[in-house]
Amino acid sequence: MPSLDGGGMEKMMINLSKSLLRLGVKVNFILMNEKGDYTGSIKKELKVVSFDVKNMVSSVPYLAEYIKNRRPDKIMSVGRASNITLLLASKITEHEFEKVISLRNIVNEERNKWKDLIYKYLIKITYNGADKYIPISYGVYEDHKRIVDISKDKTKVIYNPAFRKEIVDKSKKKVKHKWFNGKDKIILSAGRLCRQKNFVLLVKAFSKVNNVIDSKLAILGKGEKREDIIRAARKVGVRDKVDLLGFVSNPYKYMAKADLFVLPSRWEGFGNVIVEAMAVGTSIVATNCPGGPAEILENGKWGDLVPTNSPKAMANAIVDNLRNPQNGDDLIRRAKNFCIDKIAPEYEQFLFKD
Repeated sequence: MPSLDGGGMEKMMINLSKSLLRLGVKVNFILMNEKGDYTGSIKKELKVVSFDVKNMVSSVPYLAEYIKNRRPDKIMSVGRASNITLLLASKITEHEFEKVISLRNIVNEERNKWKDLIYKYLIKITYNGADKYIPISYGVYEDHKRIVDISKDKTKVIYNPAFRKEIVDKSKKKVKHKWFNGKDKIILSAGRLCRQKNFVLLVKAFSKVNNVIDSKLAILGKGEKREDIIRAARKVGVRDKVDLLGFVSNPYKYMAKADLFVLPSRWEGFGNVIVEAMAVGTSIVATNCPGGPAEILENGKWGDLVPTNSPKAMANAIVDNLRNPQNGDDLIRRAKNFCIDKIAPEYEQFLFKD
């Protein structure tokens, strides 16, 4: 994995590794570098190997040397850069081991034209070298099938273990923010402030919501699009009602005290934050984007799904949910389908079956 930065992938892999340890599996955590928001989440019993390099390409020879010296039975890589690194490193070492790659996100979306072309080419020429594939949603599986022929016999879709008891425990903590006072209507979102998460769409929708219901919008996360989001809020006249709170170690207390959680993404591999918000009984509005959200919400059964490009449709869904929130107990029951106690054994069975 690249690092321990504050994203959903990193959080899920830390939790999964700890659960596999409890099941008796010996786990080493191999990182490009050990920097990141979740550095403190690694327990002493989880051995961490860090190559201390600046990019995944630079880590190929280090990983090959690690494989040569440690001779592991299997390695699971997480994310497309890590997958490519593992499969390239495996070609320059004589040690035979099982190569498992976790497919974490949609790849057939416009990000950076030339970077996308390079990644797709590398996926096409390397991914067939894997022994097993673990997509985190059926949407991710189908998306990858458009690039490379992935055998169903070697594949198992395993959802992220996004529900954890600590979410409920941490959600009870007090929020020290003037808006979370029980009086204001609070709309919450969370994620990296990047193009994928599409927070500008949410800001535009929020401005329409405020024509009907006086409310506030809080966004958790950090990223390169922060100033774009602020400019969008100014442009539509809601800057004083939008607050970007940055990375927070306990987002669950905000989720529990919000009236609604909204995920406006252009695409999502899974959508951990949807499960986390449901785990504390908070209603959901999400875009019906490629990837996992529609699977989590069972095509709208547990929350509203809206188009990825319509502020009006999102605003209407937000207003409907503020007026008529979903039953919190039902949402909590649904969230528990994605608990670590159910997901970790699926990994263990698939990784270690004959």
